[in-house]
Amino acid sequence: MRRALNRPNPTPARPTASLRILTLILAATAVLATGCGSGGESGSGDTSAILARVGDTAIRADYYEDRLARLERDELPRGENGEVLDMAGLEGKEKFLGSLITKEVMYQVAQQKFASDPQIVGARESLSGYEGEQVMWAHELKADVPDPSEETLRAHYAKMKHARTCQYVITDYVDQAREARAAALGGMDWLEVASRFHAGDPDPNGEYALSVPFGRYSEEFDGAIFATPIGGVSEPIKTEFGYWVVKVLEEKDVELPPFEDLRERIVNTFRARAKGQAQEDFKARAQEHYDYVLDEEALAIVFAGLPVGEEVFYPGTQDPVRREDLLPLDVPAAAADRLFYAYDQPGEGRHEVTVGQYKARFDDMSVFARPKRAQMLGGLRSAINTDVNKDLLRFETVRLGYDKHPDTVNAVRKKLEELLVNKLYTSVMPQGELSDAQRDSFWSEVGGQYALPETRDGRLVVCADEASALAARDEARAGTSWREILVARGTDAENKSRGGRFTGIRADGRGALRDALFGMEIGAVSDPFPTEDGRFAVVALDAVHPPRQPELSEVRDNVDQRLGNILAERAFQAALAEWQTQVAIEKFPENLGPLKSWDELHVAVSAPTH
Repeated sequence: MRRALNRPNPTPARPTASLRILTLILAATAVLATGCGSGGESGSGDTSAILARVGDTAIRADYYEDRLARLERDELPRGENGEVLDMAGLEGKEKFLGSLITKEVMYQVAQQKFASDPQIVGARESLSGYEGEQVMWAHELKADVPDPSEETLRAHYAKMKHARTCQYVITDYVDQAREARAAALGGMDWLEVASRFHAGDPDPNGEYALSVPFGRYSEEFDGAIFATPIGGVSEPIKTEFGYWVVKVLEEKDVELPPFEDLRERIVNTFRARAKGQAQEDFKARAQEHYDYVLDEEALAIVFAGLPVGEEVFYPGTQDPVRREDLLPLDVPAAAADRLFYAYDQPGEGRHEVTVGQYKARFDDMSVFARPKRAQMLGGLRSAINTDVNKDLLRFETVRLGYDKHPDTVNAVRKKLEELLVNKLYTSVMPQGELSDAQRDSFWSEVGGQYALPETRDGRLVVCADEASALAARDEARAGTSWREILVARGTDAENKSRGGRFTGIRADGRGALRDALFGMEIGAVSDPFPTEDGRFAVVALDAVHPPRQPELSEVRDNVDQRLGNILAERAFQAALAEWQTQVAIEKFPENLGPLKSWDELHVAVSAPTH
């Protein structure tokens, strides 16, 4: 059996100082402008005490403690030997403050270096829009809608105990829905109604049936269906994808957990509905403000031109259909100049999109982005509204000042800090592959550290107790095959799966297995020895391999990683020294003493409140 090489790792290729600093930097990437403002109310001593100044930015005690509290223990600063530092001591505090200073230095240098970088400019614009919109939602949807009363919650819970089985059709227009309802009320078979009026794809089962548990869908949908008598046909129900007409066939009881187990879920349902309605109302006001219009006749023309039966993936695969294999939007040339939709753009006048312009946009879309005929006319309308609303909400974000709101500025800076610091760090890292000359030179220095000590191979059986292990020893010494012993007495599945064999136990290793092996002769079987989990084991020694020096080719991956880390560390430290000359840094070590340690901060966080 070929002996597996137990490759040594005399100096593990653990993260270099620069990589550890970068980890701390990114963990500390919060809005320094906030943490270094007038100071907060939490923290020890004077939370506004300045620990350092980097350029015009102050790093304060409350910011330091906030960043430190967010770290896991294994993310804390480490000493020269890789040990986690005591954050109550001055060395640990200075080290962590140093990482905060380094982050701010890198951020300020990166701001200057990449001020006009297209990636950063684009990221700032998109982040300002996105974060501004999130802040706008948080503030504009703050309308105090009280949670439902106990009576309302229990009434909702009572209705959740029922589900209705229905047949349905969906139409593109309300007039079609009314015709379908009239036909059903006139006695037409439902499948005939669906055949004549259903606008979507045919039901694969041919039944056009669904179950509607109360509370699963929108309030309007639930209300219409549960207000319709059993056997009755609902009025048209307007939804995002069209107008539903539903025939209620029956009502069944549903088993539910106790009310108290569902209370929070029911409350959240009411809250989500209120929030959703508030968002829709806000969008409607924005559409009115910017005079958004959608031509329904043009919508019908575009819908009629959507490819029939368009699939997302090639048949029998999970490969998306490529753009060049997609069919174009088929609209009459005479309709190309017809206005499709339009809205006002602040400072730029009216933005108008014609049918022809939309066709060009549609034909350039990926298969995932293109509206599908199966989503019906309402799906196309919804897709257009969604795209338009993105612009209108961006306009509203600016008009209402949320793009410059402090919460937006802070959120954008936080994300830009991470992007900029990473970009600056990456920009100074060595590029390309290591050369043979670099590798050979490094190997001449460190090759001796990879020398292999004597190693031993053998077979192991792990038994349930000492008595079973004694029996296994006696059987092995009497010549019973190791396989039979494993089957009869082995209790460790992983060891049994290897036939009990192991390789490469090192002379400089530790543990009961090592001690047993290195006190034996080849062919011997050990006495039972205890394992860490309370069982007993017996081992046989099969082979002894003398010390040897491995070739570079055997440990090349580890050597390359070590050398790469060293070169990266040198590059980072050289760059950091240069960056630090570009920014004024002033430290106030006298203010480090009162700072809370990591342990104190975590005790404060985990302490119960009454």
